[in-house]
Amino acid sequence: MGIIGSDNVLIAETKALVHSHFKLKDLGSLRYFLGFEVACSSKGIYLCQWKYALELIANSGLAAAKPTSVPLDPQFKFTTVGFNKAFPATQVSPQQDLPLDDPAVYQRSVGKLLNLCLTRPDISSAVNLLSQFMHKPKHSHLHAALRIVKYVKRISSLRVIISCSWFLSSQIIL
Repeated sequence: MGIIGSDNVLIAETKALVHSHFKLKDLGSLRYFLGFEVACSSKGIYLCQWKYALELIANSGLAAAKPTSVPLDPQFKFTTVGFNKAFPATQVSPQQDLPLDDPAVYQRSVGKLLNLCLTRPDISSAVNLLSQFMHKPKHSHLHAALRIVKYVKRISSLRVIISCSWFLSSQIIL
């Protein structure tokens, strides 16, 4: 449980009340929680997932890959397996448009990218597009997901700031 507030007396009273009903351990100021690095400053609260992003890059086997400057190729047309069956002449590369043997690999990759969207709004649109193909992904969809990971590699330490005058004297305690 985390307690956020600007009144130290009220925070202490809340902790005492919760401790009277539950076993409580005060871990001090929040630094890292559920994959988010948290930092407070006079401007607000910063959230970053750089560790998560680095793990995603390493687990995808792209640690040595060259980063890309845009998340998706703007020229690529994403299609479904059903569309390719109905219109076989529109396939650019039949090898890329084959369905994946194990869609779980794609589903896990897109799921991890969806989690990363919480602090990386620059990839939200691209990940949203790829999430539409979760049921029957193709090789081209997996290549696009890996391209987004390469884009994340370009700048893995972007962060989001939650800025509000209320936070100027706040504490976050877990």
